[in-house]
Amino acid sequence: MTIEQGVGGEKLKILGSLAFDAHGLLHVSERRGGDRVLVFDGAGRFVRSWGTHGTGDGQFLFDYDPAIGVSPIAIAADGTMYIGDTTGRVQAFDGGGRFLRKWGGPGGASEVRRAGGLTIDGRDTLHVADADAHRIQMFDFGGRFLGTWGGPGVGPGQFDRPKQITIDREGNILVADEGNSRIQVFDRDRRFVRAIGRPGMGDGEMAKPGPRGVETDRRGDIYVTDKYNDRVQKFAADGRFIIQWGGFGSQGDKLHSPNEVRVDASGDLWVADDYRILVFKQ
Repeated sequence: MTIEQGVGGEKLKILGSLAFDAHGLLHVSERRGGDRVLVFDGAGRFVRSWGTHGTGDGQFLFDYDPAIGVSPIAIAADGTMYIGDTTGRVQAFDGGGRFLRKWGGPGGASEVRRAGGLTIDGRDTLHVADADAHRIQMFDFGGRFLGTWGGPGVGPGQFDRPKQITIDREGNILVADEGNSRIQVFDRDRRFVRAIGRPGMGDGEMAKPGPRGVETDRRGDIYVTDKYNDRVQKFAADGRFIIQWGGFGSQGDKLHSPNEVRVDASGDLWVADDYRILVFKQ
């Protein structure tokens, strides 16, 4: 299945993040179509959109530049949605898109310069990939700062423009370390476990800048959107390469700079490239 149209039948324009809610609805940030969130059902039918361009409460200033691609979404178990944009803030909304609260913005150690990825762990901690500061910031659902980890560099536990984050079935934290062309895996206490990938175009390698998205399924397998190699790569939980697919194009199962990837409740894979959402049956 391929989704190419959103509001009023318009073509999708520079997509960003994907997130499923408890009802199986897919929420997608559209960056060039008006700084808004698009909602689709499990059959790919457009349901509604919400949000407008701006810096006010409930508005978004997403990155139009596909090379930056900052517009992350995370959804808590109670349906509350957390969304970041280029202003550095994180905004919280109810399931219908009603603004609840905000925090962040450029500043010091407890702030966010530019949210590149969001995820929620089993302790109800919101992890924010602060792409411009090359670190992960932690907050509770009210926006109270809990701590930071990471920092700029190429060593284990260091980042260069981190993007999508996800939590696997064991509680491990996986970070798409875009500038370092790798996925880094940490345990639930943020201790480094392994790195997956290195710069290149071969199997198990990632373009530089590298992976934009990372996701895991119920088996623990790992899916990576290798944006500038225009493909998705699949790895075992231990980092062993399994398969890759895609290749540059805009027809069939080809991909045009894939951004994020999500696995739905049935195990199918949803991939957002710049202009389409593609669903791959597993």
